[in-house]
Amino acid sequence: MKYWFDIEFHDDGDHVALISIGVVAEDGRQYYAASADYDRGLADRWLQDHVLPLLDGVPLKTREALREELLAFFQVGGMPSAFWADVGEYDWVVLRQLFGPITTWPDGWPHLCMDVEQWRQTLGAPASPFPMTSLVPHDALQDAIAMRERWRWLCTQPSRVPPC
Repeated sequence: MKYWFDIEFHDDGDHVALISIGVVAEDGRQYYAASADYDRGLADRWLQDHVLPLLDGVPLKTREALREELLAFFQVGGMPSAFWADVGEYDWVVLRQLFGPITTWPDGWPHLCMDVEQWRQTLGAPASPFPMTSLVPHDALQDAIAMRERWRWLCTQPSRVPPC
């Protein structure tokens, strides 16, 4: 089962903290939650303007609850076959850290994250029209839904990269 995920996070240059996470499963299931552990008082102006206002009504979960709920979510329908993010280096680290040190990552789960933007560039696909931008940018669930749609579009694109 493939999963597309997006994480909104706080990065102060030394630490990266989860603010919210949205996940869409290949079978259409969705998961969306915000971290109850994130100190909103640390948010810079950009996060205050673009991310925090979108969290009204989003369930707040502790780190432990996020981990347990995501573990259950990812186990439906068998072992995850791929995790997809969009320019997701930080997203991947934050997701991995929810499960503790690298040695506690669940057995059999992929150890790398696939990247939609990297795949687009590898195919030589055009940047525009790259379909389905998020209806609500920086809403982690809306971003994950849009990413899955861009992934589907890329599946239809021929490679424009000349063979090596």
